[in-house]
Amino acid sequence: MHAQAGMLYVRSSRPGRWRQWLGGIAVAALALLGTAGTASAADVVGVFKGDAYGTLADAKIGPLATQLGKLAYLPCPCKGTNGQTRTNAITNLSVGPGGSFARAGAVVSTMRTTRSSIAADIRGTNEINGLNLFNGLITADAVKAVAHLNAGTAAMSADSIGSTFVRLKIGSGAVINGTVAANTRVSLAGIGTVTLNKTSRTGNFTASGKITVEMISVTLAAGNSLGLPAGAKVVVAHAAAGFVRTPAATLVAGEAYAAKANATIGSALAGRIGRAAYVTLPCEGSNGQTRTNNVNTLNVAGILTLGTGVTTAKSTSTAASTTATTTATIESVNLLGGLIQATALKAVAQTTLAGSNRTRSVAGSGFGSLRVLGLPVAVSVAPNTRLNLPLIGYVVINEQILPAASSSARTVVNGLRIVVTLRGNPLNLPVGTEIVVAHADAGVSR
Repeated sequence: MHAQAGMLYVRSSRPGRWRQWLGGIAVAALALLGTAGTASAADVVGVFKGDAYGTLADAKIGPLATQLGKLAYLPCPCKGTNGQTRTNAITNLSVGPGGSFARAGAVVSTMRTTRSSIAADIRGTNEINGLNLFNGLITADAVKAVAHLNAGTAAMSADSIGSTFVRLKIGSGAVINGTVAANTRVSLAGIGTVTLNKTSRTGNFTASGKITVEMISVTLAAGNSLGLPAGAKVVVAHAAAGFVRTPAATLVAGEAYAAKANATIGSALAGRIGRAAYVTLPCEGSNGQTRTNNVNTLNVAGILTLGTGVTTAKSTSTAASTTATTTATIESVNLLGGLIQATALKAVAQTTLAGSNRTRSVAGSGFGSLRVLGLPVAVSVAPNTRLNLPLIGYVVINEQILPAASSSARTVVNGLRIVVTLRGNPLNLPVGTEIVVAHADAGVSR
């Protein structure tokens, strides 16, 4: 994902601090099992589904796929956004030498839901600016995907109104502005087939429905000039919106990411640190499948450098129990200009609900060789160990938050959490800045 990733809307693991973080900002990762968007007795009943992101490439692309993995990814919470617009963004995209495979400026995703006695409504969008694919073979000033679904008391309707292109050019073809017919196909010599405004609908639009919009979908042909496998796909500007009237009796939740910073740090640095390798669990679970995401490098000079990072999210269910598990594994960590260094960090969060009994596990969480202020930290150090950082603040190592068994709150693990408490620090970071590296959380609720 190069050195940029999503804008930060941080969920702290400490009950007293996360409410402060959320005040006044759009939140991309509010707990799915929280109270936001909960329907009143008279409201249309059901759960929301949907997501938005800027780019995606399938595994056939190879290593480049990791750099195009769901940029500015924004999932919709099952219970919705309670009328609030949530946003996730990155400041720029560059994939391949000099951005030869893909380049773009700002990539912004939004999600908003409302619910009343008349209808439940969900709208997801993604907009990508300054697009340049395959060294100029596909360019656009802007591309925007809009997916909208309205669930009335009896039936559902969906549309993609607002989806648009601004000065889109494919190969030597004419410039395209505005909308095009759904699923318009264009041949691109030496590359393959480009589908514009690729739109699909699933469900019967009575009990459930979903609309998915992908504004540019490229399928590579055999012998393409990029030297990539036939059938490989690249998607630009994705948005999806859906609703299910009868949710599962048991809901799961969870997310994992490589790094994140709160809004106090400022939008520029927050956008650069991002939510690299972000992965989530949908509320209905993953049906035993492991969702994964990864990042090759993340480098915010003087503050944070990470090597490879891999995140996973999985849920399993039997007649007796449901388990949600997320993990984040990060290698080659260098923070605050070398004040903190680690060969590896790993966060593992797991919650299991069996009947009315809820159990939690963080087994597997920990770190490799870790140095703070040049001094080694023993692998056996207790979780939630706090070490002072002179002139800056403090760091919490292997932070673990294990709510009571009766609580539906998530099990949370942060590999490292840095808190800036001192003004005039050498990195000029605002007091109140918090940076998390290697985060995983998981929850299960009836």
